[in-house]
Amino acid sequence: MVGALLLGLPLPVTAIMILWVNLVTDTSLVIPLGLEPAEEDHMRHPPRHPRAPILERVILTRIVMVGFSMAIPVLAVFSYLRSSGFSLEYAQTVAFMMLVVAQWANAFNARSEHFSILRRARIPNHKLLAGLIIAAALQALVMFGPLKDIFNVANVSFEHLLLGIVSVVFSVFAVVEAHKIVSKK
Repeated sequence: MVGALLLGLPLPVTAIMILWVNLVTDTSLVIPLGLEPAEEDHMRHPPRHPRAPILERVILTRIVMVGFSMAIPVLAVFSYLRSSGFSLEYAQTVAFMMLVVAQWANAFNARSEHFSILRRARIPNHKLLAGLIIAAALQALVMFGPLKDIFNVANVSFEHLLLGIVSVVFSVFAVVEAHKIVSKK
């Protein structure tokens, strides 16, 4: 939102879309993440100092980087669609879907602070997969079902959705995986 304002763009998502992402989409994935099996090296780490901050510098850096890895592709695709003559509602619909899918991708990144998403995938979290299925079904109701009019969602082309989804998923995965590699050193 701040990036769009700084660039002089209209808001890429509406207030109800933001609420949906925060309340519905995130919740169905955050709860299963809290039930994630412990990492294999968890007991090898010494206890944290009682006065250590809850969010260490590595995690704060990752949070900022993930924010940018979501914002940049969303704003780029949103700006491209607007400059190509598509309506605000059309561009907002694609941006909305991009944000939702970015949250889904980030949930899988968040399964481990240190290990690659591919390494962590060997340890299944069926609750997370169930949460993703619930989130996807609810998102389908918004994009294609009876909630479409409430959210002011436009009919968008498969190509634009695919462009947006692939760009934001690649961005989120690449940034977090690179950060995990760098932060290990």
